[in-house]
Amino acid sequence: MRIAYLEDDMAQAELVTHWLKEAGHNCIHLASGREFMSLLRRDTFDILVLDWEVPDMNGYAVLEEVRASGNRTPVLFATQRDDESSIVGALSQGADDYMVKPTKQAELLARLSLSLTGLRKRAITVFTWPAGASSCPCCGATPSTFWCSIGKCRI
Repeated sequence: MRIAYLEDDMAQAELVTHWLKEAGHNCIHLASGREFMSLLRRDTFDILVLDWEVPDMNGYAVLEEVRASGNRTPVLFATQRDDESSIVGALSQGADDYMVKPTKQAELLARLSLSLTGLRKRAITVFTWPAGASSCPCCGATPSTFWCSIGKCRI
């Protein structure tokens, strides 16, 4: 799985990146929200892992911009913010999952595995379109995009 990881604590980033690579994932780490957004404009990923408190553009602002651009890539927040309003706010804004630091290796890998399972289910939806269907009826996605960008198709 290709993972883009936003984290400004270098010790935490090195540890998590090591775990992800050890588990067979390709992880690109950035410490700046603006650099992260620049990367997303140039490249695609299977999942985004965001810390909330990062320099120049916090993780919540990154999430807002990602979703406003129409990008439906799954987002997992991994942050120290543990108050209910932060968790609900991130999920309401479009985060797919949320975990509170300290990050635990087995929990992180399990959550990423669940996200990958969700991607596979969406991919199956696209490839089971009825014969002759050239695009998704609710979002216009084509079979080459792998899944409905809205994720609510019943095809």
